Amino acid sequence: MGVYPLLRNFSLLSGAALFVAGGALLLIFLSVEAGEREALEGMAGVEEAGEHVGMSMRIVAASLVVLFGGLYLALFFVVAHGDRILRAQFADLETEIAGRKRAQTELADAQSLAALGRIMPVVSHELRNPLGAMRSAIFLVRNHLRPDQEDAARAVSSLDRSVTRCDRILDRLTTFTKVGDLRPHVTVVDPWLKEILDAQQPGAGIRLEQQLGLGSVAVAFDAEHLRRAVEAVVENALQAAADALRAGRAGANVRVVTRARSDRIEIQVVDDGPGIPPDVMPRIFEPMFSTRGFGIGLGLTVAQRVMQQHNGGVDVRSVAERGTEVTLWLPLSVPAVMGAA
Repeated sequence: MGVYPLLRNFSLLSGAALFVAGGALLLIFLSVEAGEREALEGMAGVEEAGEHVGMSMRIVAASLVVLFGGLYLALFFVVAHGDRILRAQFADLETEIAGRKRAQTELADAQSLAALGRIMPVVSHELRNPLGAMRSAIFLVRNHLRPDQEDAARAVSSLDRSVTRCDRILDRLTTFTKVGDLRPHVTVVDPWLKEILDAQQPGAGIRLEQQLGLGSVAVAFDAEHLRRAVEAVVENALQAAADALRAGRAGANVRVVTRARSDRIEIQVVDDGPGIPPDVMPRIFEPMFSTRGFGIGLGLTVAQRVMQQHNGGVDVRSVAERGTEVTLWLPLSVPAVMGAA
């Protein structure tokens, strides 16, 4: 970066040197002119000869000034052009360095993901066995509770929710570490989505609205993978609505909308929670990043990964104190069909 001042100083010094040289030459020629005037005083036609010599010297001096000025301008433009070229080269170099750093980071992430992917099947298997036993025990205990054992019933329900939460965490970790392995089938979206939404538990004071407008439109997708993406986004929206209730709001809504565009279908989840802070927005897709005191921060990361595997994507818009809008979209790669499975 220190080359730029050096070039500019060089051009200024060069110009100053050229002007000094031109001035010196002009003084020399004026001195010569004065000497020739003295030599011609005794001759006839001194005045006419002096004027002739003076005119010649002035023409020569002016020519030299123009010449040196032109050289200075030419040098200035050459240096300025070189300065622009160097700036462009430095910008390209910085871009290349940033790209290589990004590639190194992505490679490190991929290696970490590969290592996590190798151990996740073992971890998932070892954890699901005791979780299954706990769920069976919860079922048995719940069936033997008397109506007056309200404290025990609440404890069993809390345990059941914890087991369900652990199951979801394992699902998200498995989905996050699994690359490819999709089994897409042509499916009518709205009935499939309605079944998922009906199974949700919004909680007291939260209304889960369904505005399913795709009708019989069907696309090809892996139902199990996409279910995990939808559940992750809906769960985030319900948690945002719960945050709004804790902040003193009387009620909160989560709205799920489906619609078709010219080249894609969209599943939009909208909440009227506190929104995502601007400083957090750039990090919402980072693995293991969460602003909450619970969870592992994989909800949107899993959703993005699933949608990308389907050649789709996730769009997020949020306004502070007004809520967040998350849109999952899939390409409309197959024509709409009736009665698809």
